[in-house]
Amino acid sequence: MSETCSCCHSDLTLLDETLAHYAAVPGSLITVLQKAQGIYGYLPADVLRHIANPVPGPTYPAALWFASGGRIATQVFLLLGCWFLVDAPRFRPGRWLRLWAQVLCYSAPLSLWMLAIGRTNAHQALRGCLPLLGRPLWFASAWLTLLLAAPVLRHAFCHGPRRAAWCAFAAFGPLCAWGTFFDARAGYYAEVPWFFAVFLLVGFLKHHTRFFQRAPRFGCLVAALAVYAALVGTVLVASRASPSPIAHAADTYAKCWLQDLKSLPNVGCALLVFTFFARLDIGSVRAVNLLARPAFGVYVAHQVPVFISYLWYGFCRVDRWYRRPDALWIALGTTLAVYLAFAAVDLLRGRLAKPVLYWIHETFPHS
Repeated sequence: MSETCSCCHSDLTLLDETLAHYAAVPGSLITVLQKAQGIYGYLPADVLRHIANPVPGPTYPAALWFASGGRIATQVFLLLGCWFLVDAPRFRPGRWLRLWAQVLCYSAPLSLWMLAIGRTNAHQALRGCLPLLGRPLWFASAWLTLLLAAPVLRHAFCHGPRRAAWCAFAAFGPLCAWGTFFDARAGYYAEVPWFFAVFLLVGFLKHHTRFFQRAPRFGCLVAALAVYAALVGTVLVASRASPSPIAHAADTYAKCWLQDLKSLPNVGCALLVFTFFARLDIGSVRAVNLLARPAFGVYVAHQVPVFISYLWYGFCRVDRWYRRPDALWIALGTTLAVYLAFAAVDLLRGRLAKPVLYWIHETFPHS
């Protein structure tokens, strides 16, 4: 789709590949400006506006709807994990080691591979070999930390509802206010306290209230969809509105609330979705379990810090098709192919790692 300024006549499609390539690279604005100057010879006003706010493609509304819920889904997974973890009787070192080994099995080989083909430097590769570092692996790292701290945190809601409520909301309230009014997406060290707070909140709601039993099931789903639609709609309207302080503020807050686990709209939407599924008694569906089994491995594999950019821009070549009319369907097909590919890799990893897992099981027989 050609986007041309009527006064400067700059062909903005020449920037498509550059903007797509550097979209996921933090601190790349200067590089993008240099690339733009190399393309046009100077920096016209319409080019600068396009870099600051790229014109959405024809499938942008649908893509925005499907792509904006990633962090809400992450929050649902966190709530689900905490739902079972609050009732775990004790710390299980074997389980912790198995999860850490699963993270390391992906992050270390992929980081070393990127180093071997010249896609990263030794410092970044070392961060991949130490998977507790690096923002893209923050969820796995924070979850492993929560497993270590859970036995201590569990005491907060095991001594009466008043103490449980005080501990839960003393941890949850300030963090939620911080994430709602400020951009607090700071990675592992900011998210670990949030994982603790969600653990305490779930423990309080599960053991000292009847919230999950009494909340209207379909009412929760409708409310969650309404909150999500309002946030996505705000981003969509702001992207097409003329530049103004109000549009900029609305766009900034809506995007922050969609992306930050600690914001009240995000956690509220996720809690409503989780409550709907918690009350939806579908039993055990073998096909669903089979598809969900490799989910953690797929997440870890495609979120390795030095590999994620190469996967989407070097291998899947997002920059070549993300503005095509059928980009949404290509994106869905590509995502499915990546999931199935890494699911197969995870199955192979499970077979190759059997000796290590067997050693862990024998060393920690009750874990």
